Amino acid sequence: PRNREAFLHLLLDELARIEKKSYLYCTLPIRNPRMKPLLSVLLALGAMFTTGAQPAASPADSLSIQLSQLEPVMGTEAYLPAWYALKARLDRTKCPKAGYLELYRQKNNHHYYAGELDSMKRYVPFVQRLCLEQGRINEYYYQWSILADTYLLNGNEEQAIAEGMRMHEDAVRNQSEEGIAYSAYTIATAYISRQDYPQAEKYYAQALPGFYKMKRWGAYVSIAGNYINALIQQEKAPQAEPVFEQLDSLVTVSERSSERLFVPEVTVMVRGMLATTLYQSLNDT
Repeated sequence: PRNREAFLHLLLDELARIEKKSYLYCTLPIRNPRMKPLLSVLLALGAMFTTGAQPAASPADSLSIQLSQLEPVMGTEAYLPAWYALKARLDRTKCPKAGYLELYRQKNNHHYYAGELDSMKRYVPFVQRLCLEQGRINEYYYQWSILADTYLLNGNEEQAIAEGMRMHEDAVRNQSEEGIAYSAYTIATAYISRQDYPQAEKYYAQALPGFYKMKRWGAYVSIAGNYINALIQQEKAPQAEPVFEQLDSLVTVSERSSERLFVPEVTVMVRGMLATTLYQSLNDT
């Protein structure tokens, strides 16, 4: 059971990355040794979540259509030549700044999925500047979070935590609830990766209400699941039960709603592996 629980938190964490863009079914070069067992799961579950921070595109939006055509090759060598060709076309048509934000935001997702830390360190600040100019605060902190994730994918947990701490200071200074939630999520992810469950518990507890308020349900599943697992690992299963009950109630709402919060695979994960792990732990207490 312990090995199963340890695998569960990594699965949930990687599913949050999938949530950030549903087309992450390409091979992801995982450099953190603890995450290597997840590769086959990623390949099988790559379409589990819906789009993350990106707003829904209108079918009539030409740029969105062109960007969507690049999605199948993201994370591969074919992506950058196609991206630069699209950028050249946009340069000729004097694309507005909002278009360039979407263009570079997608490029950052490519570098993130490929685990390319140097590119992320170069382009995340650029995209963040565009976000601030256009009032895209949620996206500003999202970009910061995927930079920290890339440090984690490359095995640098200390730097991931440091980025999360800087993000928190920035969010407090700007009185941004979104930023505080993203920073807590970032720090918690690094701590659970190193199996520091008390610290992971602390920061997941801080992140969970913020993502509920933002209605970022894919990330919410990951946070709640990892929070539950951090409690179980510390033999605090009774404290995990109300967290699971709230998550389970959201799954019920999703099933009954015309606009589903989750795809069916999330229901299977929550009511299957996660529920089994929790209730087995409750029976052991």
